[in-house]
Amino acid sequence: MHVMKRAVQALCVASYFPWGAAGSRSAITTCTSGIIAGRTDLQSSSTLKLKHTSFASAARRSSLLAFAPPLPSGKSNQRGFATEKTMSSSSTDIQQIKNRVALLQLPVTSDKSQNIQTAKDYIQKAYEAGAQLCVLPEIWNSPYATSAFAEYAEVLPEVGDSLLDGDKANNWGLSSITLMEMAKSTNMYIVGGSIPETCSSKIYNTCLIVNPSGKIVGKHRKVHLFDINVPGGIQFKESETLTGGEGATYFDVEG
Repeated sequence: MHVMKRAVQALCVASYFPWGAAGSRSAITTCTSGIIAGRTDLQSSSTLKLKHTSFASAARRSSLLAFAPPLPSGKSNQRGFATEKTMSSSSTDIQQIKNRVALLQLPVTSDKSQNIQTAKDYIQKAYEAGAQLCVLPEIWNSPYATSAFAEYAEVLPEVGDSLLDGDKANNWGLSSITLMEMAKSTNMYIVGGSIPETCSSKIYNTCLIVNPSGKIVGKHRKVHLFDINVPGGIQFKESETLTGGEGATYFDVEG
């Protein structure tokens, strides 16, 4: 359990990785801990900061997969991820591999239904590659723009909720229901990246964690919102639309 917790903590930075051109055919990439340790100092834009030695320690004891749009033929990633292996996802005899964790980096469009279908496809690929846990990127069902968050926001379930909760489930958005259904159908833990959440006239950047039975076991609202204002350059303020959450979020996994 300790190993999986360390892997989950490290993989919260999944959306930080620049994986190449979006919108192209997906690939499954195996990242070795040696390359990660040697070339990357990982840091998220919110509360989590991890040194590469800690990440590599967890990576050495866990099997990591990265699902992403592929790089151009014959070229390595701009950060030096040169070790790549395209894997078949056509297996019909699925065996989940202990401590295997999949990172999913999705091409996102302005079409919400298409984004949800893409997420389902990538989660299925993770399952077919033997993953026990997969991690989606930040704001995967919506364009990452303050002007879009309100339009794409959904009512989300709370910790302890499941698909068996009848009338409550009728109020939830399709994005969260999809995560719960996919977790149950694939028998995986899903760290649902984040989606815009509407609650009490406020909008949050919220991550849902779903266990293999489709039950919500964690819910985290991004605490430290990303605001930047470079004179004469870029200006972007999540706080124009989003409300920050409170505190850290933890959850237990079996195995």
